[in-house]
Amino acid sequence: FFLTAMGRLGLLVTETYASQFAAELSAVTTQLTAAGVTLDLILFPDHHPEAWQATLPPERLSQVTCGYVSEEVQHNRAAMRGIFQALHACPNLEWLQYSWIGMDFEAFV
Repeated sequence: FFLTAMGRLGLLVTETYASQFAAELSAVTTQLTAAGVTLDLILFPDHHPEAWQATLPPERLSQVTCGYVSEEVQHNRAAMRGIFQALHACPNLEWLQYSWIGMDFEAFV
Protein backbone atom coordinates (compact mmCIF):
# COMPACT_ATOMS: atom_id res chain seq x y z
CA PHE A 1 0.00 0.00 0.00
CA PHE A 2 1.74 3.14 -1.20
CA LEU A 3 0.61 5.48 1.57
CA THR A 4 2.19 3.41 4.33
CA ALA A 5 5.63 4.63 3.28
CA MET A 6 4.72 8.02 4.72
CA GLY A 7 4.22 6.69 8.26
CA ARG A 8 0.94 8.57 8.57
CA LEU A 9 -2.42 8.26 6.91
CA GLY A 10 -4.96 11.09 7.26
CA LEU A 11 -8.34 9.59 6.35
CA LEU A 12 -11.40 11.80 5.86
CA VAL A 13 -14.66 9.93 6.48
CA THR A 14 -18.12 10.97 7.60
CA GLU A 15 -19.08 10.93 11.26
CA THR A 16 -21.81 8.44 10.33
CA TYR A 17 -19.34 6.07 8.71
CA ALA A 18 -16.90 6.33 11.62
CA SER A 19 -19.71 5.52 14.04
CA GLN A 20 -21.14 2.63 12.02
CA PHE A 21 -17.75 1.04 11.41
CA ALA A 22 -15.95 1.93 14.63
CA ALA A 23 -14.88 -1.67 15.29
CA GLU A 24 -13.51 -2.13 11.78
CA LEU A 25 -11.67 1.20 11.89
CA SER A 26 -10.21 0.22 15.24
CA ALA A 27 -8.95 -3.07 13.78
CA VAL A 28 -7.40 -1.25 10.81
CA THR A 29 -5.79 1.25 13.19
CA THR A 30 -4.24 -1.64 15.12
CA GLN A 31 -2.93 -3.25 11.94
CA LEU A 32 -1.48 0.00 10.65
CA THR A 33 0.13 0.77 14.01
CA ALA A 34 1.80 -2.64 13.94
CA ALA A 35 3.14 -1.73 10.49
CA GLY A 36 4.50 1.59 11.78
CA VAL A 37 1.75 3.76 10.31
CA THR A 38 -0.40 6.19 12.27
CA LEU A 39 -4.03 6.45 11.17
CA ASP A 40 -5.54 9.88 11.78
CA LEU A 41 -9.31 9.80 11.30
CA ILE A 42 -10.62 13.17 10.21
CA LEU A 43 -14.38 13.36 10.55
CA PHE A 44 -16.68 15.18 8.16
CA PRO A 45 -19.84 16.45 9.95
CA ASP A 46 -22.42 14.85 7.66
CA HIS A 47 -25.28 15.59 10.09
CA HIS A 48 -24.46 19.31 9.76
CA PRO A 49 -22.65 19.49 6.41
CA GLU A 50 -23.03 23.26 6.17
CA ALA A 51 -20.72 23.55 9.20
CA TRP A 52 -17.79 21.65 7.68
CA GLN A 53 -15.62 24.77 7.26
CA ALA A 54 -15.97 25.61 10.94
CA THR A 55 -15.13 22.07 12.07
CA LEU A 56 -12.43 21.38 9.47
CA PRO A 57 -10.09 24.38 9.29
CA PRO A 58 -7.38 24.50 6.58
CA GLU A 59 -4.77 23.15 9.01
CA ARG A 60 -6.88 20.02 9.57
CA LEU A 61 -7.68 19.62 5.87
CA SER A 62 -3.96 19.72 5.10
CA GLN A 63 -3.62 16.51 7.14
CA VAL A 64 -5.96 14.58 4.83
CA THR A 65 -4.06 12.22 2.53
CA CYS A 66 -6.98 10.03 1.50
CA GLY A 67 -10.75 10.17 1.60
CA TYR A 68 -13.60 7.72 1.61
CA VAL A 69 -17.01 8.90 0.42
CA SER A 70 -19.44 6.41 1.91
CA GLU A 71 -22.83 5.44 0.59
CA GLU A 72 -24.97 7.43 3.02
CA VAL A 73 -23.93 10.76 1.50
CA GLN A 74 -25.41 9.91 -1.87
CA HIS A 75 -28.84 10.20 -0.22
CA ASN A 76 -28.06 13.57 1.33
CA ARG A 77 -27.30 16.20 -1.29
CA ALA A 78 -26.00 18.74 1.24
CA ALA A 79 -23.63 16.18 2.75
CA MET A 80 -22.46 15.06 -0.68
CA ARG A 81 -21.73 18.61 -1.79
CA GLY A 82 -20.06 19.41 1.50
CA ILE A 83 -17.75 16.41 1.54
CA PHE A 84 -16.67 17.03 -2.05
CA GLN A 85 -16.04 20.69 -1.24
CA ALA A 86 -13.98 19.63 1.76
CA LEU A 87 -12.03 17.07 -0.29
CA HIS A 88 -11.37 19.66 -2.96
CA ALA A 89 -9.84 21.86 -0.24
CA CYS A 90 -7.39 19.13 0.88
CA PRO A 91 -4.00 20.08 -0.59
CA ASN A 92 -2.36 16.74 0.28
CA LEU A 93 -5.14 14.42 -0.92
CA GLU A 94 -3.56 11.47 -2.74
CA TRP A 95 -6.39 8.95 -2.92
CA LEU A 96 -10.17 9.15 -3.03
CA GLN A 97 -12.40 6.10 -2.83
CA TYR A 98 -16.17 6.00 -3.42
CA SER A 99 -18.50 3.32 -2.11
CA TRP A 100 -20.63 3.37 -5.22
CA ILE A 101 -20.06 3.65 -8.96
CA GLY A 102 -21.41 6.08 -11.51
CA MET A 103 -20.14 9.62 -11.26
CA ASP A 104 -22.99 11.47 -12.91
CA PHE A 105 -23.67 13.72 -9.92
CA GLU A 106 -24.06 17.46 -10.33
CA ALA A 107 -20.65 18.08 -8.77
CA PHE A 108 -18.99 16.42 -11.78
CA VAL A 109 -20.95 17.95 -14.67
